[in-house]
Amino acid sequence: MLIPLVIPAKNEELNLPQTVNSIKRMSAKANYDIKIVVVNDGSDDSTHEVARKLGCHVVDLPNRGYSALGTPEMASTINAGFDYIKENWDDKLYEYILISGADSVYSVDYLEILLDEMKSNSNIVMCAGVNLGQKRSANSVSGSGRLIKKDFWDDMGFKYEHYYSWESYPVIYAHYKNYEARTIFSAEILSLRKPLMLVDWWNYGVGMKENGSLFLYVVLRAIRRSKISLKDSLRLIMGYIFSGSKCRYPLEIVLYQRKYQRQRMFDKVKNRMTKIE
Repeated sequence: MLIPLVIPAKNEELNLPQTVNSIKRMSAKANYDIKIVVVNDGSDDSTHEVARKLGCHVVDLPNRGYSALGTPEMASTINAGFDYIKENWDDKLYEYILISGADSVYSVDYLEILLDEMKSNSNIVMCAGVNLGQKRSANSVSGSGRLIKKDFWDDMGFKYEHYYSWESYPVIYAHYKNYEARTIFSAEILSLRKPLMLVDWWNYGVGMKENGSLFLYVVLRAIRRSKISLKDSLRLIMGYIFSGSKCRYPLEIVLYQRKYQRQRMFDKVKNRMTKIE
């Protein structure tokens, strides 16, 4: 069975071999043929040549002069990989697609674990493992190693939307449609960079404004981040308030998102009160 995989990569000549080799190992363990598409996002180093030597398909994009991380351009970068998949493989040959960063090393049973979860629960349309040492919500899918059902991705237009919050939209949409998007904690990833190291927290705030997040929810997210970096938490709030961005999600998704956030805040307060008692 075939699984196409997209890796956006800018100046990743050093990390890419470790990532690709780990993908090959988990591919063999799960007995799936993973076709790796590296989207070379205007690299100044040997990312293109390294990817070719590793046996990857390569899509070369022009150098835009800045990193796409944390911007809507990252969605466009990954979409270039999806376009390559649509143009080069019959969609009847695969049921899933994968998305990976160029700086992730996967446990050998990573793909096997995710596939077992999806096959045992047909309601799961998207799932991912977790970076070692990183906390994550069970009902959230973000970062590297996302496995997505092709039929669901077709429903999404087989692309990410051009949002700052491009990564969040499919997860919220899945829950809105009564599907499941889940973190599978037994599937492990070793990040070659410190998790969240490259996040622009201003843009994170812009994304939360775009997806219609409640201001109180944003503040609570900023407070949580302040335990690690006060600067990051302030930039998150400032991006939400001062960016000039507007809510861009469809109204029905925004209303669903806000209802979810209210419930989550209520549950946290309730849990705290229970502990006090």
